[in-house]
Amino acid sequence: LQEKRRNQSKTFFLVMKFTIINYYRIQKRRVTTSVLFILMVFGSAAQTSPDSLQPADEHLMLQEKVFLHTDKASYLAGETIWFKAYVLDAATNALMDMSRALYVELIDARGKGALQAMIRLTAGEGDGSFVLPSAMASGVYELRAYTAWMKNNDSRFFFRKALEIINSSRLPNWTSVDQIKGFSIRFFPEGGHLIEGFSTRMGFELLDSNGRGIAGTGYVIENNKDTVTSFKTLRYGMGSFDFLAKASSNYKVIVRPPDGKMFVATLPAPEKEGYSLRVKNAGDHSISVECLCSGQLTGTAVYLLVGSHYNLKKASVKFLTTRKAGWVLDKAMLAEGINVLTILDAAQNPVCERLYFKKPGHHLAITIKTDSTQYERRSKVNINLKTMTDRGSPVPTTLSLTAFLSDSLQERDPASIEQFVYLASELQGTIDSPSYYFSNEEGVDEATDNLLLVHGWRRFSNKGDFSSVPRYLPEYEGPIIRAKAINKVSGSPEPNLTAYLAFPGNRFFSTNAISNQEGEFQFVTKNIYGPGELTVEPVQNRSLVQIDVENAYVPLSAPILPNFTIEERKKSLLTAHYLNVQLEQEARNERYSLPQLKDTTFFYGKPDYSFRLDDYTRFPTMEEVLKEVVSDVRLQKKDDTFHLRTFNLPFGNYFDSDPLVLLDGVPIFNINKLIAFDPLKVKQVDVVARKFFWNSQIISGIVSFQSYEGDLAGFELDPSVLAINYNGLQLRREFYSPVYLNDEQRKSRQPDRRMTLAWMPSVISDGQGRSTLSFHTSDVRGHFMIDVQGVGKDGALGSQFISIEVK
Repeated sequence: LQEKRRNQSKTFFLVMKFTIINYYRIQKRRVTTSVLFILMVFGSAAQTSPDSLQPADEHLMLQEKVFLHTDKASYLAGETIWFKAYVLDAATNALMDMSRALYVELIDARGKGALQAMIRLTAGEGDGSFVLPSAMASGVYELRAYTAWMKNNDSRFFFRKALEIINSSRLPNWTSVDQIKGFSIRFFPEGGHLIEGFSTRMGFELLDSNGRGIAGTGYVIENNKDTVTSFKTLRYGMGSFDFLAKASSNYKVIVRPPDGKMFVATLPAPEKEGYSLRVKNAGDHSISVECLCSGQLTGTAVYLLVGSHYNLKKASVKFLTTRKAGWVLDKAMLAEGINVLTILDAAQNPVCERLYFKKPGHHLAITIKTDSTQYERRSKVNINLKTMTDRGSPVPTTLSLTAFLSDSLQERDPASIEQFVYLASELQGTIDSPSYYFSNEEGVDEATDNLLLVHGWRRFSNKGDFSSVPRYLPEYEGPIIRAKAINKVSGSPEPNLTAYLAFPGNRFFSTNAISNQEGEFQFVTKNIYGPGELTVEPVQNRSLVQIDVENAYVPLSAPILPNFTIEERKKSLLTAHYLNVQLEQEARNERYSLPQLKDTTFFYGKPDYSFRLDDYTRFPTMEEVLKEVVSDVRLQKKDDTFHLRTFNLPFGNYFDSDPLVLLDGVPIFNINKLIAFDPLKVKQVDVVARKFFWNSQIISGIVSFQSYEGDLAGFELDPSVLAINYNGLQLRREFYSPVYLNDEQRKSRQPDRRMTLAWMPSVISDGQGRSTLSFHTSDVRGHFMIDVQGVGKDGALGSQFISIEVK
């Protein structure tokens, strides 16, 4: 199976084969075929030996994770956000070569997409950029990224990162450091439910009005009289306490934040019956899992699944005795990073869930060495990188590097690839100081458990019908454009309808598809780059069918983001940064490029005949062009309607039916309009003089007309054609990085106010783990951070940073 997964040509088929029967990782709210199959196969053995259940083959569960390395985490309006995408196999953390497109969005606090882009992926890598409009509003935004295959999964597993964007041309509402308007507290019962009569561990988070976790204490009061328990925060405003809710009692919470002004809060309402879950450390090498259930259910089976959304490690069944069942798990069998522990009831419905974190022991060591620690302005910085395993062996690595000005407005980005993949990717909200949870500081285990109780809280509602068959296929060649056909008269879907999709241009793209029983199309595209116009048109029932194209970006609710604040003491520094941005914009020379494509032919390959009309006498009508220049295409007229017939070269005769006629890739069915078209606008005509098999269609030849600009040259499309603006894969923007090779260049009066000195998204260390890089400093003085992130060939993750000074 591993050999097959390394074979790119077979990846798509493996995904489809295994995913339909194994979907536990995609929707945990419902136990699916694979889990039930495991439980049924081993069910009889489990009756006598509950722990004899064996886990499923972990390699059957194929899932992606995305990490974006950005050049920094705080920007001014007018700057460019540069990012490198790593798409990883969630089971091994190695780069995963399955998807060819990545969807990246910048989302504001209301959940609106401020900027969107599709990024081309190659062997699990890609890079792109967003130019922030000068009029962009100040605030905290969310950078979000996912593949089409990930859209089958819960959206909480998308990549998310909070970015601060400041528009200094609009004066913000200045705040002081200690300006706090209010406080709030949130409670999270372990396992999802607070059940009457059971002691439950209650996680909590105390926040100020800016969304920051703060220290504080509190008390739980029963029936307005007795203090049941007290609690206090441990780290970053989070903590936990044990609480037993009685059936006939009322409870309230008194919270004392740092300013001493107490406020009253409420606990989640306890449920009269249900399931509760308790997870504890049972020594250095094991953990205990206890399931509690209300009601008279002694002898009833409960199931434990251990793994994650992509990897089922263990499945086991126990029977309730005095409303309890328990397991002891060896930590050695747990995956590195986040593990998911799910309890299923006797009907095999999930009822409780809890996360457990195992610190990773597999690391990528990155060493950064510069030829100096201090540099003059407009001088060269030489860097030597080395990548090694945690055992000291060199390992080839894919890396990205950024060098940016570090001050009170822009500090080191706290998000590193290993911290995100192993921890933050499974949690919700913003994680303060994620590096802390990877340390060995005193109390870190308890603080980590509090983090998982709060940001990893799960609760099952057992509502909704979730299909185990994925709706979105992996985009192995390029973006898959989904559309739906509706009958205009009946309003019902149109099944078994053939439709053409085209992206006109000098390098046009065309394809076709047939609608399913729900009237849905899936058009597989390839090498569609940049903005343009997309056309979709039906072949049958053209006047009766309406086709709508689905938005490829996922509509989501507003993100959970910290409030935007900026302190007035930073006003002068902000003004200086804004001036730097203005000067850099004037000096910036934007360059865009297409990737080097191996196949630049049209979908029909090399035509049998190709006619560049400027090489011939230019005739005033299209009818004359076809008769005098384009050989092996016969023009016929019947009942005032023109038809074309192409020559069937292999058989030496003409076809009896119309060929596929294209103009800049758009199918043309009304040949009369084409005959009336100005031939001087046509640059070339290609002819395929043979039967052509195109997806599910068999076509009697092809006649392809191409205009000079690839823009249809004013040809009026049929009303049945849907034409929409469409942004294809993002063109690659070149990072502006001047080079100073001599004194004349260094003394140039052209200002260089770059605050990001280097952005290198595609750095590769060789077989010895070495790579040599260089860049030049600008006129900006100060401390600059060099931040490197990477993925080793063996799937090890790593990051490193150092600081240099420009004097």
